[in-house]
Amino acid sequence: ANLEPSTKRIFLGEKDKGAFVFSLGEEERNALRCSRVSELGEDTKISLDIAADAAFGIDYFKRIAPLFSRFNIGQENASSVRYNNLVLGDSNLVIETTRGKKRNLEIMASLPVTIEGGGVVVTEDGTDLRGKRVLSYGHGDREHLPIISACTESLALNTLKYLNKNGFGA
Repeated sequence: ANLEPSTKRIFLGEKDKGAFVFSLGEEERNALRCSRVSELGEDTKISLDIAADAAFGIDYFKRIAPLFSRFNIGQENASSVRYNNLVLGDSNLVIETTRGKKRNLEIMASLPVTIEGGGVVVTEDGTDLRGKRVLSYGHGDREHLPIISACTESLALNTLKYLNKNGFGA
């Protein structure tokens, strides 16, 4: 589950039941579903974790940001907000990196919501993270592995192809 403090909403992914959002203090849950965008185009709403470069001493986003300059880029500051926007349909694609030893709880809590909301989460080599133990990838001393989270499998694969064509990826 993900708490979005600024809106006092909780985002929840229930295995094989779906993703839901509800406001604190209320019992009514609203079902969530990622958008169905499948192609990478100028209207694709993308969130890049650009702040990760400075925070972790990496240069991944500095290097890939120019590839996405013609797209519709969002600048959310928190990982949880990026993933919440994905299942709300306000975003189509999130590109982040794992946090190494920090073990970012926002990302971990967001994956079930994304997956149960119909989204897909893959690594840079195309490995689907559905069903994987969260701490089994990207949590070594210096690991900052790229993660592609998309509203559809097709969009995730198209993004990986685009990154590979431009010298990034596995």
